[in-house]
Order: sequence, then C-alpha cells, then structure tokens
Amino acid sequence: MCCVIVSIPKLHQPNENPEPDRASIYHSVIINSSKEMTCFSDFPIPAHFPNFMHNSLIVDYFRLYADHFQLTKHIRFNTKVLQVKQKSDFSHSGEWVVETENKDGNKEQHSFEAVMICIGHHCNPSMPLHDFPGNPCLKYDEIENPELISFNFVHRQ
Repeated sequence: MCCVIVSIPKLHQPNENPEPDRASIYHSVIINSSKEMTCFSDFPIPAHFPNFMHNSLIVDYFRLYADHFQLTKHIRFNTKVLQVKQKSDFSHSGEWVVETENKDGNKEQHSFEAVMICIGHHCNPSMPLHDFPGNPCLKYDEIENPELISFNFVHRQ
C-alpha cells in the first residue's frame, strides 16, 4: 500500500505567510474534536494530554504513534510524487507504479498493490472541474436512489 499525502501543514511550525498551494494553520489552533474521538483505535492518546489538544500535541501524538508502530522507516519525507500510473501488466498484477523525486533530485520508482491519495480537506482539488467525469456537485434531491449511494464516488450515467 502506498499512501500519498499531499500538502501536509507544518503543524508544529505555523506559518503566517503560507506557501502557495500549501495548507497552513495559525499558532493558537486547538483541535475541535475530543481526544477520544480523534485517536486511532489501536493507540489511545496519552491520558495526560488535554481533552481538546493544541496543534503541537497532535504532532506529538502522531510522532508517538509512528514511533510505537515503527512507521517512520516506511515514510519518505520531503519527497515529491511525480507520477502514479497502472503497471503495464495491471490487468494481471493489479499493481501501480509510483515515481518519486527526493529533495536532492534523485528519482525512484516503486510498485504497490494499492495507492491512496490523501489530499486533506484544506487543499484545492488538482483536477479542474471541467475535467471531472460526471457531475461532482450533485445535490441529494437530484439522485434517483440516494439510499444506494456508497459515498465512495458518485458518477452520473
């Protein structure tokens, strides 16, 4: 599984002058969901953390989680994803090729059985609406059988 996380805000370094196309926050941001609702089910937020945490504690929690599950060895920081495409034998293998470039300009290709693109809710879509297949802005009452929606993708035939 390859998880491509786009434009992660620097939670521990709020920026008063954000970079274009980058999410940002302000210094005093406190998460608006409780730690019980925010935590990963397999790793509770430490008891001594307040119920509604400052953004710096969210970063601390993510670091604790990554350290506990030894995830940092699988993470490529400061790396740009250049391309995600189906492998030439995709119909047989079901694999994807992800091409990346690190901050030194070194390019690599890796194969994955699955790819998740995580852009977050503070980012603009990278696909212009006129290129989007179907109608991305359907209203509930425009859908013939709204109870059948899986909420994975709505595409009008």
